[in-house]
Amino acid sequence: MLRQHIQSTQENVNTKDTFIKDCQNKVKELLIALNRSKDENDDITMKLQNTKKEYEKRIIELQENHTNELSQVDSKVRKALLLRDETIKEYKTKLYEAEHKFLEAEEVLSSINNDISDKRVEDRRMKTNKY
Repeated sequence: MLRQHIQSTQENVNTKDTFIKDCQNKVKELLIALNRSKDENDDITMKLQNTKKEYEKRIIELQENHTNELSQVDSKVRKALLLRDETIKEYKTKLYEAEHKFLEAEEVLSSINNDISDKRVEDRRMKTNKY
């Protein structure tokens, strides 16, 4: 009976040893899986950080491009406005000169008309004096 009890206890110990070995193997597998998961998590985190850096870099590039484009547009608008202002100034100068010439021409015409009128009066006087 003692032998049976020892044998039963031995089988019980063997079963428990097998169970412990199985548990140890499971723990090893779980640790391996956990390490693999950590590595994958680290890889994903690194990829995410790299993607974030690339995204931020791209945003900065786009902002710089946008700023440059706005600057170019601003420069072109300023040049166009300056050209417009210069053209207006030239036209105003030409208009002033044309008005001045027109006034001079009116004065000359008025003077000529006066001379012609005076000449006609004089001619009439001479005609009336002849008779």
